Amino acid sequence: MSPKSRTACLICEVRGPGLIVQVGLCRDHLALLQGRPPLEAHHPVGRANGSETVDLPVSVHSVLSSKQARWPATLRNPSGDPIIQVARRERALRDFLAWFLSASERDSDWLLALALNRQDAVGLEWWTVNPVAPLYPAGGEG
Repeated sequence: MSPKSRTACLICEVRGPGLIVQVGLCRDHLALLQGRPPLEAHHPVGRANGSETVDLPVSVHSVLSSKQARWPATLRNPSGDPIIQVARRERALRDFLAWFLSASERDSDWLLALALNRQDAVGLEWWTVNPVAPLYPAGGEG
């Protein structure tokens, strides 16, 4: 299988649009192998519209920057219109939440598979024989 046809990172097996590069690695692992930091400063509303940044994993930064590049031209805001600045924040939040919801579904599936694996390997109450603190104290569920 050629690297271009890979659908998951060779190291962590992460899948998803925008995460795999030509060499068959996710952007996070490629950055680490190249000696770059695993986090990058993302400008949620764009560099020209605000100095605020948030540190994101390389792969997430790549996805959100790609979405930002496809925003409508009317959101470019060269004049600094404050209403458009707020519109950009709303669009940035929407893009982040869309990524987060997608990642949450994958994370939930992974956690469920891990729990079922632990139950099969150790028993239904696997956490009682492993040094893992319960998520909620006895008698409560948050």
